[in-house]
Amino acid sequence: MNFLTFLDALGEADTPGTLPRRATLHQLGRAAAAALPLAVGTALATPAVAQRAGTPLDFLLLALRLEWLEREFYTRATSASANLPGLSADLQVLKGHETLHATKLEGFVRASGGTVPAQPNYDFTAGGGDPTKAIFATDVFTNPVTFLSVAQVLEDAGVRAYKALFSTFITDRTILDVLVRIHTVEARHAAHIRKLRNQKAWVSKLDGGGPVPGKTDFVYAGEDNVKQPTTATATLDITTLDAYKDAAKLAPVTEAFDEAFASTSVQQLLGLFTY
Repeated sequence: MNFLTFLDALGEADTPGTLPRRATLHQLGRAAAAALPLAVGTALATPAVAQRAGTPLDFLLLALRLEWLEREFYTRATSASANLPGLSADLQVLKGHETLHATKLEGFVRASGGTVPAQPNYDFTAGGGDPTKAIFATDVFTNPVTFLSVAQVLEDAGVRAYKALFSTFITDRTILDVLVRIHTVEARHAAHIRKLRNQKAWVSKLDGGGPVPGKTDFVYAGEDNVKQPTTATATLDITTLDAYKDAAKLAPVTEAFDEAFASTSVQQLLGLFTY
């Protein structure tokens, strides 16, 4: 089975076909922000998305905004595929997955009694709508190099953002199942994009700051973490183990762990690509 066929099959198996209303209501209305690692804070306080700030519903809305962002990115890319030679098949698969993910999340929001907000405007030069602040060149959809650089940032960030959601829905198996499956597909997207850029399929430490060092560093901040939990209250500093005191041996250890995205980083990402 080739990679695209495998990705497509995995995407089709993303989520259950129906979203039980009772299951979605189980967690979404609970105000539990203080205990959640991915606090939304003011990120969802704008009129377009302000709904019971601090509840799990807010977290789903945040994930939905990320999916909308990726869906729009690949939708525009498929329309410009003639300018991105060799990527047409990839783009169709990626667009299909992101469309499915967004649809599933929209379904959860509606089933919870929430309202799906209006979509923002998008700026894939990552200038937040201001050309003078753009991180990427304006040839995002005509230059494969620029396109894949943006794609890597979005996919790498998306993987970390989903990981941060797991503990929020740990007691809601219906939603957790959806998020874990989406996370798996997003991780394979990221690996594929990175390989197309002749990078390792996984993030290594701080990844050299990403595609645009000095501008995209925040996407990889914390990925060099060497302290991992061993119990609910204890952590292990891997550098204290004799086998990993050598920096060269330590790098693969950090590669084995994906680190969740801080809320400020999610806000920063959305602030760059939407307005």
